[in-house]
Amino acid sequence: MLRPAGEREDDDLHLRAVGQAAVVLGLEMLRRRAVTDAQWQLSGDLVAELASGTLTDPGAVTARADRLGSCGAAGTGSAIVSAGAR
Repeated sequence: MLRPAGEREDDDLHLRAVGQAAVVLGLEMLRRRAVTDAQWQLSGDLVAELASGTLTDPGAVTARADRLGSCGAAGTGSAIVSAGAR
């Protein structure tokens, strides 16, 4: 750990501050991972519903894809394809 010149290495206040900063950083990393995991789960659920045929309303598909950030971003798009029974 870097310390200003002349400062004691065993300064308890600095050690506690570093410990608390590590906890805060760890919690923030955990929060971000939880958000990412939830987004992946939701996008997987959308794909599963589309593949199984339980989600067929184009408006609902577009709305859910928009909430996941799948539509409207530069260079991206969505397609709704229907395979009719033969």
